[in-house]
Amino acid sequence: MQLLWSGTIDVLFGTSGIAIDVVFGIMCLLLISCVVRIAVRVFLTHCGSL
Repeated sequence: MQLLWSGTIDVLFGTSGIAIDVVFGIMCLLLISCVVRIAVRVFLTHCGSL
């Protein structure tokens, strides 16, 4: 719990490069998941029209 709390403070104040890396990593994962979701939707649409 202490680690989570200190990590939250690091993210809020930007004092830790690791915390910033984690935030960017999460943002990248969200972006990738969105791209994959769109790609799957387009793929299914094309397959359905064939």
